[in-house]
Amino acid sequence: MNTMKYIGLAAVPLAMSMAPAHAGGFITEFGDVEIAGGAAGGYYAADKDVTRKNDQNRLSDFLLSMDATSKDERVSLSAGIGIQPAYNLLDSGVVDENSTDLQYATLAVHPLPDWTLELGLMPSNIGYEDTASFYNAHSIASVQSTMQPGYSPATRLTYGNDTISVYVEQKDDMDLDSNQAWATGAMGTMGNIEYAIGYQNISSSDISSGRSLFELILSGNLAGMDVSFVFDQHKLTDAPADADHAESVALYFSGPSFDDISIPVRLESFNDHGTDIYGGSGNGQSLTVTPTWNLSENAYIRTDFSFMKVENNILDNNTADSRSMIVLQAGYRI
Repeated sequence: MNTMKYIGLAAVPLAMSMAPAHAGGFITEFGDVEIAGGAAGGYYAADKDVTRKNDQNRLSDFLLSMDATSKDERVSLSAGIGIQPAYNLLDSGVVDENSTDLQYATLAVHPLPDWTLELGLMPSNIGYEDTASFYNAHSIASVQSTMQPGYSPATRLTYGNDTISVYVEQKDDMDLDSNQAWATGAMGTMGNIEYAIGYQNISSSDISSGRSLFELILSGNLAGMDVSFVFDQHKLTDAPADADHAESVALYFSGPSFDDISIPVRLESFNDHGTDIYGGSGNGQSLTVTPTWNLSENAYIRTDFSFMKVENNILDNNTADSRSMIVLQAGYRI
């Protein structure tokens, strides 16, 4: 889930199954249990306020997850608890930073070779950046990610082999008033390029919520750097023709590295065409550079330097059209 989270999610998940035996005890039917997750926090400073106060210390993420598989590898369970406020350049993530909740819980069964049926509260396969910032190359999430689907109750059927995985799912979209939604997609490898194609449709005649999302992700290596390209297109239901779509493009570069120091870079461009999908920003661009000191394979200290420019005055009580942000974050991945 570090970079191409959709690949891992479409693969066979880890989990466990337990069967009762007799009064006073039970027989466990699972093998090794894997504990994962991590924590991250730091100091966030920006020259323009949006939905939360600037210049404050924040626990940006805490996630403790458990994955296990039954001994016969036919049944699995994955669950995680914690907080994931999902701070982004528009600062429109989860505001309640103090509650610790169940983030996801997914039961998966494997009725046939290469087939997986998942049920429960699960993350979407659509979206490049992970909700937990310590899995990403940057502490602050992109503007593009603000309107990508997150966690929702769903049923997903996946067929996957060594070269391609395809899936179809039905779910309740928790981000948009619990509307019904369905999604489908495919992911795999062509030559040296990893790809993911996803489509989600939310059924509603309400202009504020009925919409579809198409996404294309390509990842590979260029001049010794890992490079990823992400394209999103949103379409609104029953909206005027001149304001029924929004597009965004993001480029991720692993950047130069020197021993334990790496400098990943993210560039993005977005245009909501009057739909308010990206906060009513209109046309905009952002740049994020994140010098990172990798203390070990699991621990890091990093600083985000971000700048965002938008067409409309949506910042600082609708008085500004640009925002600069600095984040000093420390994190650890289990």
